[in-house]
Amino acid sequence: MDLLKADYGDKPLHVTVAHANNRLYAEELSALLKQHFVIESLGYATIGPTIGTHAGPGAVAAFVRPA
Repeated sequence: MDLLKADYGDKPLHVTVAHANNRLYAEELSALLKQHFVIESLGYATIGPTIGTHAGPGAVAAFVRPA
């Protein structure tokens, strides 16, 4: 959160939360992001087998860009 705040401050964000077979943690991460940032759009994606091989099952990630 500190790194995101340093980069984006109070700017509205477009966010995609990706997960490797772990929708529950993806939703928890989304809720946490909503507490700290102005989210203009939020989407979910599945981490596929190529990245999942390296990240492992249960991995979650947030991809953000300014609105």
